Order: sequence, then C-alpha cells, then structure tokens
Amino acid sequence: MRVIQLSDLHLGPTTTSDARKRLANEKAWYHAKVVAGLLREQPDADELVVVITGDLTDEGHVNPEEFPPAVEWLKSLPGRVFVVPGNHDVGNFTSSTANPKVDETYLWQWRQHLGAERFNHMQDGHRLIGLNSMIIGSGLDAEANQAQWLTQQLDAAEASNESVWLFQHAPLFLRRPREVREQREHYWCPAASARDVVLQQLDRPCVRGLMHGHIHRRFDLPWGDDRVQRACPALSGTHTDADYFPRDGEVHRHDLSVMTLEHGRVELSGQSTGLEPTVRYAG
Repeated sequence: MRVIQLSDLHLGPTTTSDARKRLANEKAWYHAKVVAGLLREQPDADELVVVITGDLTDEGHVNPEEFPPAVEWLKSLPGRVFVVPGNHDVGNFTSSTANPKVDETYLWQWRQHLGAERFNHMQDGHRLIGLNSMIIGSGLDAEANQAQWLTQQLDAAEASNESVWLFQHAPLFLRRPREVREQREHYWCPAASARDVVLQQLDRPCVRGLMHGHIHRRFDLPWGDDRVQRACPALSGTHTDADYFPRDGEVHRHDLSVMTLEHGRVELSGQSTGLEPTVRYAG
C-alpha cells in the first residue's frame, strides 16, 4: 500500500472582495489542481490511498458554501480518498485562544458535505485510522464516541497483528510527548490534560505513528523508541515559522508526504511537487 498525505489546502472563494484573501485562495486552488494532476500521473494512481488531514476549506465552518467546490475537487483525485476535518472546517479546540470554537453545528455541516469525521482502512498488515483532532478536550458527545471507537479499532488491530497509523489535523505535541507549552503555543495542540488522555490510550505496541498537518511545516519527530509523529506541509502554499518549532531545513520546497506500507516494511519519504511555499511567522 502506498499512502500519500495532503494537508491544509485552505480552498476558499476566488471571488472575494478582500484582495489579500483572493490572492491566497487563488494560490491554494492552483496548488490543489497541480497536485491533483501529479497524483493522477503516479504509476500506481488507481491503487493509491490519499489521506487529507484537515483544513480542506479556508473558512468552511463559517462559510459552508466553501464545501461543495472542495468536494468536487476531491472527486478529481485517483485511488481511495479519506478526509478528516481541521480547525478551518469545524472550529478550533475549545481550549484554544482562537475562535470560533468547535461545536455541534460545525460538525453537522461537515457531515452534511463530507460524511463521517473519522475513518479506518486495513491493508497489507497495516491499519490506517483517521480522527477528528479538533474535538479532543471539547466534552462534546462526539469526543466520547470517537474515544470509544478508537479503542475498538486498536483492539481489533492488536488481535489482527496490524500496525496502526493515525491521521488527524493537529499534532499531539510540538517537541516531545508530554511537553509543557507556553501560552503562544496553545493554538497548535489540544490542552495538555486532554492530550495526556489520548497519549495513554495510544500507549500500545501496535501504534506506529501519528501523521498530521495544521502547523504548515514538514518534519518527523520521534515518539518513543519505534514510532514517529510526522508533520505534513501545507498544500495551500504557506510555511509557518516560529522559534519553538524544530528546524527542518525545508522552507523553500513543498513535498508530497509519502508512506509505503507493506508486510514487514515501512518507508516514509517525500516527493517534490515543484511548488514554492511562502513563509509566514507565528507568534
């Protein structure tokens, strides 16, 4: 199985009167169309598994008319396609300083246009699990339902001797699993108390990695002895820089995030798209 992860497309309207947003949205749509073409040209295009880890839309939560054109773009992709939501699709963590926060209305809008907020896919001795990271720590019914479902998936993976790869929008940590974050870093991850609950739930030998987006950067972080948390660059065309992020040396290039998963073999790699990101600076 070959998995290609895309993230942070930020597909918004190109007819907005806000010139800055219009230019950003035009760039995002251009990048999305270029990458869709690259995927269709892959020699194994029909067998690909494509996972999009959130922020499919730029402001879909408050402007749900952004969803239909983004869904049409998804139909242009080859292979098997899975999507999970990001903060620009269903709202921010309830612990975040950013608004608006995730709520049942935003989740309902996502379901109306894209169906479930999570997925599972088993192939070649591996199990891909997609989660809605934005509800972590929310106290919404969807959070408890997802946690119960995740336990069922992990139990099934252990029983089948499968390796588990998780996909969600936000990382669980920026540098190390149980880090203490400063206030200006809280935007990127769930609250520490909610994070620790999830980390405990994932503390199983079958869990091999967490693949995410959100931070608009590309790097791999070790997570224990034999697992990884991998950040996927933003397809929209921006690269976020801040002094609290690990250095990755990949500011001026955009790669497809590629995973090759076979029985007894795992390879994490990248494939250049030729697209040039624009650096933005976080607080």
